[in-house]
Amino acid sequence: MTFYLLGIEIYISFLFVMLISIIVFFDSTGYIIPTLLATFLHEIAHLAAMILSKSKPRSIKLIPAGVIITKKFAISHKADSIILLSGPFANLILSIIFFNTLPYFSAINFIVGVFNLLPVRGLDGGELLFMLLCVIFGESKTLIILKLLNIILGLVFSFFGVLLIFYGKINLSIIIIGIYILLSVIVKL
Repeated sequence: MTFYLLGIEIYISFLFVMLISIIVFFDSTGYIIPTLLATFLHEIAHLAAMILSKSKPRSIKLIPAGVIITKKFAISHKADSIILLSGPFANLILSIIFFNTLPYFSAINFIVGVFNLLPVRGLDGGELLFMLLCVIFGESKTLIILKLLNIILGLVFSFFGVLLIFYGKINLSIIIIGIYILLSVIVKL
Protein backbone atom coordinates (compact mmCIF):
# COMPACT_ATOMS: atom_id res chain seq x y z
CA MET A 1 0.00 0.00 0.00
CA THR A 2 1.37 3.40 -0.99
CA PHE A 3 0.13 6.76 0.20
CA TYR A 4 1.52 10.26 0.68
CA LEU A 5 1.83 12.15 3.96
CA LEU A 6 3.16 15.73 3.93
CA GLY A 7 4.60 15.10 0.46
CA ILE A 8 6.46 11.98 1.59
CA GLU A 9 5.76 8.69 -0.16
CA ILE A 10 4.92 6.05 2.45
CA TYR A 11 4.99 2.40 1.33
CA ILE A 12 3.89 -0.38 3.67
CA SER A 13 4.49 -3.87 2.34
CA PHE A 14 1.75 -6.43 2.93
CA LEU A 15 4.49 -8.90 3.92
CA PHE A 16 5.76 -6.40 6.51
CA VAL A 17 2.31 -6.15 8.10
CA MET A 18 1.88 -9.94 8.03
CA LEU A 19 5.33 -10.56 9.53
CA ILE A 20 4.79 -8.07 12.36
CA SER A 21 1.31 -9.49 13.02
CA ILE A 22 2.60 -13.06 13.19
CA ILE A 23 5.52 -12.10 15.44
CA VAL A 24 3.26 -10.17 17.83
CA PHE A 25 0.63 -12.92 17.85
CA PHE A 26 3.09 -15.72 18.63
CA ASP A 27 5.27 -13.73 21.05
CA SER A 28 5.30 -15.53 24.37
CA THR A 29 8.21 -13.52 25.80
CA GLY A 30 6.61 -10.09 26.00
CA TYR A 31 9.67 -8.53 24.36
CA ILE A 32 8.24 -7.90 20.90
CA ILE A 33 6.08 -4.85 21.67
CA PRO A 34 8.91 -3.05 23.56
CA THR A 35 11.31 -3.98 20.74
CA LEU A 36 8.92 -2.57 18.12
CA LEU A 37 8.56 0.59 20.23
CA ALA A 38 12.36 0.95 20.53
CA THR A 39 12.68 0.47 16.76
CA PHE A 40 9.91 3.00 16.09
CA LEU A 41 11.64 5.57 18.34
CA HIS A 42 14.93 4.82 16.55
CA GLU A 43 13.34 5.65 13.18
CA ILE A 44 11.61 8.75 14.58
CA ALA A 45 15.04 10.00 15.71
CA HIS A 46 16.33 9.59 12.14
CA LEU A 47 13.34 11.52 10.80
CA ALA A 48 13.79 14.28 13.40
CA ALA A 49 17.47 14.62 12.48
CA MET A 50 16.55 14.79 8.81
CA ILE A 51 13.98 17.52 9.44
CA LEU A 52 16.40 19.48 11.64
CA SER A 53 19.05 19.29 8.91
CA LYS A 54 16.47 20.43 6.34
CA SER A 55 16.71 17.14 4.45
CA LYS A 56 13.08 16.09 4.10
CA PRO A 57 12.68 12.38 3.31
CA ARG A 58 11.51 11.45 -0.16
CA SER A 59 10.09 8.09 0.85
CA ILE A 60 9.65 5.73 3.78
CA LYS A 61 9.31 2.04 3.00
CA LEU A 62 8.33 -0.58 5.55
CA ILE A 63 9.41 -3.95 4.20
CA PRO A 64 10.04 -7.32 5.91
CA ALA A 65 13.79 -6.62 6.17
CA GLY A 66 13.25 -3.28 7.91
CA VAL A 67 12.57 0.38 7.32
CA ILE A 68 14.15 2.26 4.42
CA ILE A 69 14.13 6.05 4.58
CA THR A 70 15.29 7.71 1.38
CA LYS A 71 16.41 11.34 1.47
CA LYS A 72 15.76 13.72 -1.40
CA PHE A 73 19.45 14.64 -1.53
CA ALA A 74 22.63 14.39 0.49
CA ILE A 75 23.47 17.56 2.38
CA SER A 76 27.00 16.96 3.61
CA HIS A 77 28.99 14.12 5.12
CA LYS A 78 28.62 15.74 8.53
CA ALA A 79 24.83 16.09 8.27
CA ASP A 80 24.47 12.58 6.83
CA SER A 81 26.62 11.21 9.68
CA ILE A 82 24.44 12.96 12.26
CA ILE A 83 21.31 11.55 10.62
CA LEU A 84 22.77 8.03 10.60
CA LEU A 85 23.91 8.23 14.22
CA SER A 86 20.69 9.83 15.53
CA GLY A 87 18.77 6.53 15.69
CA PRO A 88 21.36 4.54 17.67
CA PHE A 89 22.06 7.62 19.82
CA ALA A 90 18.34 7.92 20.68
CA ASN A 91 18.25 4.23 21.67
CA LEU A 92 21.32 4.60 23.87
CA ILE A 93 19.87 7.71 25.56
CA LEU A 94 16.58 5.85 26.16
CA SER A 95 18.58 2.96 27.57
CA ILE A 96 20.16 5.29 30.11
CA ILE A 97 16.86 7.04 30.94
CA PHE A 98 14.99 3.78 31.62
CA PHE A 99 17.89 1.90 33.25
CA ASN A 100 16.41 1.99 36.78
CA THR A 101 12.69 2.24 36.05
CA LEU A 102 12.20 -0.15 33.11
CA PRO A 103 15.32 -2.34 32.90
CA TYR A 104 13.93 -4.58 30.12
CA PHE A 105 13.06 -1.59 27.95
CA SER A 106 16.47 -0.14 28.76
CA ALA A 107 18.20 -3.36 27.65
CA ILE A 108 16.11 -3.59 24.49
CA ASN A 109 17.01 -0.01 23.53
CA PHE A 110 20.67 -0.73 24.19
CA ILE A 111 20.56 -3.82 21.96
CA VAL A 112 18.66 -2.02 19.16
CA GLY A 113 21.13 0.88 19.29
CA VAL A 114 24.26 -1.30 19.29
CA PHE A 115 22.86 -3.67 16.65
CA ASN A 116 22.26 -0.74 14.30
CA LEU A 117 25.90 0.32 14.72
CA LEU A 118 27.15 -2.96 13.23
CA PRO A 119 29.17 -2.30 10.05
CA VAL A 120 26.56 -3.97 7.82
CA ARG A 121 25.08 -2.27 4.75
CA GLY A 122 21.48 -1.42 5.45
CA LEU A 123 22.23 -0.72 9.11
CA ASP A 124 23.31 2.72 10.30
CA GLY A 125 26.87 1.64 11.14
CA GLY A 126 27.32 0.05 7.72
CA GLU A 127 25.97 3.07 5.87
CA LEU A 128 28.21 5.38 7.90
CA LEU A 129 31.26 3.19 7.27
CA PHE A 130 30.37 3.02 3.55
CA MET A 131 30.15 6.80 3.34
CA LEU A 132 33.46 7.31 5.16
CA LEU A 133 35.37 4.62 3.23
CA CYS A 134 34.09 5.96 -0.10
CA VAL A 135 35.87 9.23 0.66
CA ILE A 136 39.13 7.32 1.21
CA PHE A 137 38.98 4.43 -1.26
CA GLY A 138 36.23 5.24 -3.73
CA GLU A 139 32.97 3.31 -4.14
CA SER A 140 34.20 0.16 -5.93
CA LYS A 141 36.98 -0.62 -3.41
CA THR A 142 34.69 0.24 -0.51
CA LEU A 143 32.08 -2.26 -1.74
CA ILE A 144 34.75 -4.99 -1.78
CA ILE A 145 35.99 -4.05 1.70
CA LEU A 146 32.47 -4.07 3.14
CA LYS A 147 31.60 -7.32 1.41
CA LEU A 148 34.61 -9.04 2.99
CA LEU A 149 33.93 -7.45 6.38
CA ASN A 150 30.28 -8.53 6.26
CA ILE A 151 31.16 -12.09 5.25
CA ILE A 152 33.60 -12.35 8.18
CA LEU A 153 31.10 -10.77 10.59
CA GLY A 154 28.25 -13.00 9.38
CA LEU A 155 30.40 -16.12 9.75
CA VAL A 156 31.51 -15.08 13.26
CA PHE A 157 27.90 -14.58 14.41
CA SER A 158 26.79 -17.84 12.79
CA PHE A 159 29.74 -19.73 14.29
CA PHE A 160 29.02 -18.47 17.81
CA GLY A 161 25.31 -19.22 17.38
CA VAL A 162 26.09 -22.82 16.41
CA LEU A 163 28.73 -23.07 19.15
CA LEU A 164 26.14 -22.05 21.75
CA ILE A 165 23.88 -24.86 20.53
CA PHE A 166 26.66 -27.37 21.27
CA TYR A 167 26.89 -25.96 24.80
CA GLY A 168 23.13 -26.38 25.24
CA LYS A 169 22.39 -22.65 25.15
CA ILE A 170 20.29 -22.19 22.06
CA ASN A 171 20.19 -18.56 20.96
CA LEU A 172 18.50 -18.31 17.59
CA SER A 173 18.91 -14.53 17.60
CA ILE A 174 22.67 -14.83 17.09
CA ILE A 175 22.22 -17.30 14.22
CA ILE A 176 19.53 -15.09 12.65
CA ILE A 177 21.85 -12.06 12.89
CA GLY A 178 24.63 -14.09 11.22
CA ILE A 179 22.31 -15.15 8.41
CA TYR A 180 20.98 -11.59 8.07
CA ILE A 181 24.52 -10.25 7.71
CA LEU A 182 25.46 -12.92 5.16
CA LEU A 183 22.28 -12.23 3.19
CA SER A 184 23.06 -8.51 3.27
CA VAL A 185 26.20 -9.30 1.28
CA ILE A 186 24.11 -10.96 -1.42
CA VAL A 187 21.26 -8.47 -1.47
CA LYS A 188 22.87 -5.08 -0.73
CA LEU A 189 26.43 -5.19 -2.04
